[in-house]
Amino acid sequence: MVQKGEFSVELIDVATKNPFKEHHASAEPEDVHCVDKFIEIEPGSEYFVRVSNDSSSTIICNISVDGNDLGYEFCLGPYEYDDKGIWKLEGGTSQHIALKVHKVMGSAITESNNSNSEIGVVCVDFFEYIECEGTEMANEFQSNWNSDKSSTSKNPEEDSKKKVKSQVGSHSEVISRDDGTRKVYNYGDSLETIRVKYCTTVGLIGEGVLVKPPLWEWARLTHPKENNINTENIPTIEPIIKRFHTKDEEGNIVEKKEVEMFDLTGLDE
Repeated sequence: MVQKGEFSVELIDVATKNPFKEHHASAEPEDVHCVDKFIEIEPGSEYFVRVSNDSSSTIICNISVDGNDLGYEFCLGPYEYDDKGIWKLEGGTSQHIALKVHKVMGSAITESNNSNSEIGVVCVDFFEYIECEGTEMANEFQSNWNSDKSSTSKNPEEDSKKKVKSQVGSHSEVISRDDGTRKVYNYGDSLETIRVKYCTTVGLIGEGVLVKPPLWEWARLTHPKENNINTENIPTIEPIIKRFHTKDEEGNIVEKKEVEMFDLTGLDE
């Protein structure tokens, strides 16, 4: 759970409704609205954004994903939480479509492509709720959020290098019947902003949160095989790990090194 004061944000697996694993950052964030945590979520995973209000007052919330507003606001009563996605209100039915983590194939962290390319951002703004007299009817609504419009920066060149971002998922849930009746209210003061960084294992390694694995495992992480590659006739060759020790004059081990070797003698030329 990523919490600031009386408010918190989590990314929830749509299938299990459990939060994804969180890691503490290796350094304090420069952005005052960010927290020192990363949420680990792998490509293909679908999620909802769970927003919680642990205060004694009703609040207004807005969510943006990768720099683009989901296009609607919602209210949370005292000590309430709600799971949100791409919202649709039609025919008296309130439905939420999940968000899905997408990764551009062949991405890797290099000197010219830093770990920020492997990080997405979910931002939630919290505001005071000022109730007014009367009610109003909400029109049928469809969020126009899409991954093509989303942007985590004002630099188009930087956006084009993004390797991990969210897109519209396939999972949807009918939350409730909704006749569209809403209390009339106004926005009050801004209360808090929470920015949550989500990334893959590669992003966590690039940020120094996880230790970089041996070369072979690193290659598998940064260059996953394409879905359209026929792997039926491709042999699987596991590396042989050779361990070498360097000793000082007294025979004490001062350095350990592992080298991966592959036996290709049985392959056709």
